[in-house]
Order: sequence, then structure tokens, then C-alpha cells
Amino acid sequence: MAAGYTVHHYQFVAEDGSQCSGTAYSEEERVEVGSRVLVTYAANHPGISRIDGMDAGVAPWAAPIAFLLFMVAGVCTCAAGLTAGVRARRLLAHGREGAAVLKSSRIIGQVSSGRSSGETAPIYRLTFEFRTQGGHRYETSITTEENERLRDDALEPVLYLPTNPRCTVLFDALPGRPTIDEAGNLVCRSRVMGAFSIVLPLGALVAWSAYVVHLLS
Repeated sequence: MAAGYTVHHYQFVAEDGSQCSGTAYSEEERVEVGSRVLVTYAANHPGISRIDGMDAGVAPWAAPIAFLLFMVAGVCTCAAGLTAGVRARRLLAHGREGAAVLKSSRIIGQVSSGRSSGETAPIYRLTFEFRTQGGHRYETSITTEENERLRDDALEPVLYLPTNPRCTVLFDALPGRPTIDEAGNLVCRSRVMGAFSIVLPLGALVAWSAYVVHLLS
């Protein structure tokens, strides 16, 4: 018996004839062994069930809270991506180009590489220094896993706002990996990757939300 709860183990036959079992919890109601009870289950997932009037778990509020936290995290991720995109667009439209020199590089953590079980890749904190057209020095930092991409040039191109030089973006850190051609035009190497930086997390959030709604319906 869970603290304050009575645990009921039961078996039932679903509409498709499959034998199913489950566990339900109640704080007050007790059912005698062998008694017939009404069971509610998900049509497509008979394994998800409960006795009518009882809870499927000792903390029925845990699942909604976990789902809410996931939704908040997803919205924050999408908002961060949108904010970074708007900032980058503003810098591309109104920014000045400078040349940044790498001042420091340090590993601040590890992340799963996804290549094999247990394999990790380092997360770097890179700090660059650049000069504005007025000759003033500023620093900009970025946290990234793509260390080589931002260290392949002795001078990394950086965009900054003339009105606020602390508002910057390293050119090689922009989604889509854009370049500037000989005519001075902006060329995106991969439009698909640029679109995925926003579409992929948003699509994952919508798909997961639809799946959870499907399970609860």
C-alpha cells in the first residue's frame, strides 16, 4: 500500500479480446477481491487504464505538470531561436562588419555526440575580440560544439551594431552558414539548415503535443 492510498490490481478483457491488467489507487474507496469493477482504458492503448473513480497513479497531477514543464521548455526553446533569428536579421540589415581574433577557448561541459552509446563531445566557450570602425575594442563570446567552424580563420568576420557594439554575431555562427560573395552579396550555403533551426524544434513541439493529446483522448 502506498502512503495514504489503497492499491488495487485488476484484470480485464479489451474490446479486441486481448487480456489486459492494470493498477489503480484510491484514498478511501476499497474494493473486495473478486468484485467486478468498471474499467476505463485508452482505445488504442488498452495498457493505459484505471478503475472508474480511482487514480491510475499515486500522483495524478504529476503527468500534467510534467507535460506543462515540457511545453514551457519547448516554448522557451522556440522563443530563444526566434529571438536569435530576429537579432541576426537586424545585424545583417544594419550591422557593420569587423574582424574578430580568438582570445580564449575553454571547455565548459560535455554533450552526447549521438554517434555511439556513451560517446560525448565537448562544449566550448569561445571569446573573440574585435575593433569597431572607431577603433574601440570589444569582446564577444559564444558557446558552441562546433569549435573548428569558428576557428578555421585567423580573423573571424563579426557583425555589430554601430549604436551598440556589444550586440554582435559571429558570421560563421549564423544559421545556414552564409558567405559574402565577391560582389558583396549575402549567399546562404544551406537554406535547409537555416530553416531547420526554427522549424525543427517547433515541429517537434507540435508533434509531441499532438501525441500526448491523442493518448489522453
